Amino acid sequence: MVRFLLRLIGYLFVAAGFVALVIDGARSIANAGLRFTPVGEVLIALIQERYQLIQPAIERNLHPWLWDPLLLGVLR
Repeated sequence: MVRFLLRLIGYLFVAAGFVALVIDGARSIANAGLRFTPVGEVLIALIQERYQLIQPAIERNLHPWLWDPLLLGVLR
């Protein structure tokens, strides 16, 4: 059962990556230049008001260093 769930999550990530590839490809063609969608922009579109709660939760529950240099760089 766990193997099935992990495989399903993996397939969902692959499908989401393919969708992001198609969207970024269409934007790049339309703009006649390379365009990447930042991860932070995608998260804001998906979880609007909860996005602002991510930083305090990570700094409080995990470690403050994890947010500023690491995750902030990934989200931009």
